[in-house]
Amino acid sequence: DQATTVRKGFEDKVAQVKQSWNGQSPRVALVGYFTSEVTIWVKTSFYATMLEAAGFTYAHSGPKDVTEGKADVGHVTVDKIAQLNPEYLFCYGDSKALFDNPLLAAAPGVKQKVSVDRDTWSRDRGPLAATAMLDQIIALPRR
Repeated sequence: DQATTVRKGFEDKVAQVKQSWNGQSPRVALVGYFTSEVTIWVKTSFYATMLEAAGFTYAHSGPKDVTEGKADVGHVTVDKIAQLNPEYLFCYGDSKALFDNPLLAAAPGVKQKVSVDRDTWSRDRGPLAATAMLDQIIALPRR
Protein backbone atom coordinates (compact mmCIF):
# COMPACT_ATOMS: atom_id res chain seq x y z
CA ASP A 1 0.00 0.00 0.00
CA GLN A 2 1.44 3.36 -1.06
CA ALA A 3 0.41 5.22 2.11
CA THR A 4 2.23 2.68 4.27
CA THR A 5 5.35 3.01 2.11
CA VAL A 6 5.31 6.82 2.35
CA ARG A 7 4.78 6.72 6.13
CA LYS A 8 7.59 4.20 6.58
CA GLY A 9 9.85 6.40 4.46
CA PHE A 10 9.07 9.37 6.70
CA GLU A 11 9.63 7.36 9.89
CA ASP A 12 12.95 6.08 8.52
CA LYS A 13 13.98 9.66 7.69
CA VAL A 14 13.08 10.82 11.24
CA ALA A 15 15.27 8.04 12.64
CA GLN A 16 18.08 9.05 10.28
CA VAL A 17 17.87 12.68 11.45
CA LYS A 18 17.92 11.67 15.11
CA GLN A 19 20.92 9.44 14.50
CA SER A 20 22.77 12.11 12.51
CA TRP A 21 22.41 14.56 15.42
CA ASN A 22 23.78 12.03 17.94
CA GLY A 23 21.01 12.59 20.47
CA GLN A 24 21.39 16.36 20.43
CA SER A 25 18.17 18.37 20.54
CA PRO A 26 19.07 21.85 19.27
CA ARG A 27 16.59 24.70 19.61
CA VAL A 28 15.13 25.63 16.22
CA ALA A 29 12.65 28.12 14.79
CA LEU A 30 10.99 28.60 11.41
CA VAL A 31 10.41 32.20 10.36
CA GLY A 32 8.92 33.97 7.35
CA TYR A 33 10.60 37.35 6.83
CA PHE A 34 9.07 39.93 4.50
CA THR A 35 9.08 43.73 4.27
CA SER A 36 5.48 43.88 5.47
CA GLU A 37 5.60 41.25 8.24
CA VAL A 38 7.67 38.78 10.19
CA THR A 39 5.99 35.54 11.22
CA ILE A 40 7.05 32.50 13.17
CA TRP A 41 5.36 29.12 13.08
CA VAL A 42 3.75 28.20 16.38
CA LYS A 43 4.63 25.07 18.33
CA THR A 44 1.39 23.30 17.33
CA SER A 45 1.93 23.84 13.60
CA PHE A 46 2.69 21.01 11.18
CA TYR A 47 6.25 22.29 10.76
CA ALA A 48 7.08 22.67 14.45
CA THR A 49 5.59 19.29 15.35
CA MET A 50 7.55 17.66 12.53
CA LEU A 51 10.77 19.26 13.78
CA GLU A 52 10.06 18.10 17.31
CA ALA A 53 9.26 14.58 16.06
CA ALA A 54 12.74 14.61 14.51
CA GLY A 55 14.27 15.36 17.90
CA PHE A 56 14.60 19.14 17.87
CA THR A 57 13.31 21.54 20.49
CA TYR A 58 11.05 24.18 18.97
CA ALA A 59 12.02 27.58 20.37
CA HIS A 60 8.71 29.45 20.08
CA SER A 61 5.69 28.61 22.19
CA GLY A 62 3.67 31.78 21.66
CA PRO A 63 0.09 31.96 20.39
CA LYS A 64 -1.22 31.78 16.86
CA ASP A 65 -2.36 35.10 15.42
CA VAL A 66 -5.34 35.71 13.18
CA THR A 67 -4.02 35.89 9.61
CA GLU A 68 -5.49 36.16 6.13
CA GLY A 69 -4.90 32.49 5.48
CA LYS A 70 -5.01 29.51 7.76
CA ALA A 71 -1.32 29.47 8.65
CA ASP A 72 -0.40 28.53 12.22
CA VAL A 73 1.87 31.54 12.72
CA GLY A 74 2.36 34.38 15.13
CA HIS A 75 3.68 37.82 14.28
CA VAL A 76 7.03 38.65 15.83
CA THR A 77 9.81 41.20 15.69
CA VAL A 78 13.46 40.56 14.91
CA ASP A 79 14.15 41.40 18.56
CA LYS A 80 11.80 38.60 19.64
CA ILE A 81 13.55 36.13 17.33
CA ALA A 82 16.89 37.17 18.84
CA GLN A 83 15.46 36.66 22.33
CA LEU A 84 14.32 33.15 21.39
CA ASN A 85 17.95 32.52 20.48
CA PRO A 86 17.43 29.35 18.40
CA GLU A 87 20.58 27.44 17.58
CA TYR A 88 19.28 26.85 14.06
CA LEU A 89 17.08 29.47 12.44
CA PHE A 90 15.25 28.43 9.29
CA CYS A 91 13.90 31.32 7.22
CA TYR A 92 11.99 31.75 3.97
CA GLY A 93 11.25 35.05 2.28
CA ASP A 94 13.95 37.72 2.47
CA SER A 95 16.25 35.63 4.63
CA LYS A 96 19.32 37.70 3.72
CA ALA A 97 17.73 40.83 5.19
CA LEU A 98 16.84 38.96 8.38
CA PHE A 99 20.24 37.31 8.72
CA ASP A 100 22.03 40.65 8.16
CA ASN A 101 19.93 42.41 10.81
CA PRO A 102 22.20 43.63 13.65
CA LEU A 103 19.71 42.49 16.31
CA LEU A 104 19.94 38.93 15.07
CA ALA A 105 23.68 39.13 14.52
CA ALA A 106 24.06 39.87 18.24
CA ALA A 107 22.12 36.75 19.32
CA PRO A 108 24.82 34.61 20.92
CA GLY A 109 23.20 31.21 20.50
CA VAL A 110 22.29 31.32 16.81
CA LYS A 111 24.79 28.86 15.36
CA GLN A 112 23.36 28.60 11.89
CA LYS A 113 20.99 30.63 9.75
CA VAL A 114 19.45 28.56 6.98
CA SER A 115 17.54 29.91 3.97
CA VAL A 116 14.77 27.50 3.00
CA ASP A 117 12.28 27.16 0.18
CA ARG A 118 8.98 28.88 1.01
CA ASP A 119 6.83 26.28 -0.72
CA THR A 120 8.41 23.28 0.99
CA TRP A 121 8.80 24.89 4.41
CA SER A 122 5.55 26.85 4.66
CA ARG A 123 2.99 25.78 2.08
CA ASP A 124 3.41 22.06 1.52
CA ARG A 125 2.04 19.55 4.04
CA GLY A 126 2.30 15.85 4.71
CA PRO A 127 5.02 13.22 4.79
CA LEU A 128 6.54 14.06 1.41
CA ALA A 129 7.07 17.71 2.38
CA ALA A 130 8.35 16.67 5.80
CA THR A 131 10.77 14.22 4.18
CA ALA A 132 12.11 16.99 1.90
CA MET A 133 12.62 19.22 4.97
CA LEU A 134 14.39 16.43 6.82
CA ASP A 135 16.69 15.82 3.84
CA GLN A 136 17.77 19.46 4.06
CA ILE A 137 18.33 19.16 7.82
CA ILE A 138 20.45 16.02 7.40
CA ALA A 139 22.69 17.92 4.96
CA LEU A 140 23.34 20.77 7.44
CA PRO A 141 26.86 21.11 8.74
CA ARG A 142 27.08 20.69 12.51
CA ARG A 143 28.65 23.50 14.51
